[in-house]
Amino acid sequence: MVSDLQRYSQYLYGSFYPIVSPVSDNEANALAILTGIATPEMSEAIVASLPYSPCGIPSTVPAFRPDTPLTPELQALFAVSAAKVRNPLAFTLASASLWNLSVSTPAPALWPAAVLKGMFGISLSPTGMTFSPMVPTAFPGEKRIKGLRYRNATLDVNILGTGDRVASFKLDSVSIDNHSVGTDISGHHTVTITLSGNDLNCKPLKIEETKIIPALPAVNWSSPFDFTITNFDRRLRYGVYINGVMEEAISSDHYSVRQTGLTVTDIVPMLSADCAGYTPKPHVYIPPANLITIPASSITPRRPPRHFIKDPATATNYIELAARHNTRITCYANVPDEGDYLITIGYSNGTDRCALRTLDVNNRYAATLLFPPRKALDWISVYPSTTAEIHLKAGVNKLALTYIQGTILFNRLTLIKR
Repeated sequence: MVSDLQRYSQYLYGSFYPIVSPVSDNEANALAILTGIATPEMSEAIVASLPYSPCGIPSTVPAFRPDTPLTPELQALFAVSAAKVRNPLAFTLASASLWNLSVSTPAPALWPAAVLKGMFGISLSPTGMTFSPMVPTAFPGEKRIKGLRYRNATLDVNILGTGDRVASFKLDSVSIDNHSVGTDISGHHTVTITLSGNDLNCKPLKIEETKIIPALPAVNWSSPFDFTITNFDRRLRYGVYINGVMEEAISSDHYSVRQTGLTVTDIVPMLSADCAGYTPKPHVYIPPANLITIPASSITPRRPPRHFIKDPATATNYIELAARHNTRITCYANVPDEGDYLITIGYSNGTDRCALRTLDVNNRYAATLLFPPRKALDWISVYPSTTAEIHLKAGVNKLALTYIQGTILFNRLTLIKR
């Protein structure tokens, strides 16, 4: 989450000490609102504070390129999200954008979603169909849905007025206090909802021209602690992150890191507080004394994967971990000091399926590691698994990987003392 910008970012990324992506995926933000992942307060903040374009809701903030098209699916999602948090301005913008896009890109399934779940506020439950409408002043007059089928009934639904407070709710002229229709209804009926015309207070939307993500910095490291940005842009500042925390924002093309232990440096280009770019590949400095590597060739019993790697000399550097072979593999790490260590498995995965393994440390569950596929049928190239932080005692520690799913070739285990 980008807390100071009041919206969710794409993900955490980077090595060992992940940092927050500078980009927000607006479809994901809308889904967080609609599924209840976001709290009510966070949902309101997302809709109210998001930078909108004059034509609607952009796919990402900031954008990857200036000509990124708007999508009708996202406009519909945001229309329903805006209705849920009672933001009439955002609902009106999303609806107008959906209307404009529908001229060139028909969206027959999206308009019903925006109207039924958004403006009319229809929700279904085991007890019936409930109405919680939200109608901005931009939509005066009578709003009508004819022939809405629900179980064994057909409904004509009329909304009179604007706002979100229901002054009266009638089913065939009979007042209903819970604003809902029961599951036992059948036949043809008319629902009439009169709104009180209350003011839906919200602050003006933040509408601005599209901001483009800054270019990826090209960085040259002259030593483990000194770098130069070779494509330095004077319009930008560069956030220097050390072990996941921003150390400072620089306006110079060079910098010296003031750290001597395990150091992960990320360099983030920043155009403004709400428009930043991605860091290049994190620069990782590991003091030799902090690094322990256990190669596959030192673990027994082993099963060299000759059916994946034909060359015997190469195959002996790997151990096959699969559903029928080495479902649990154990090794021992002798560490000089008690403390917290980062563990990563070097592996290859030539399938199209992400592999999963549980990690036990000294006979206790410690983490679940992911081994994503990288390149089909490539069993030679070694990539790092996800990283876990574990606590080890001084001396010998028992480490075990247990099969959950997927085939990998184990190449090495790496421990880094924090």
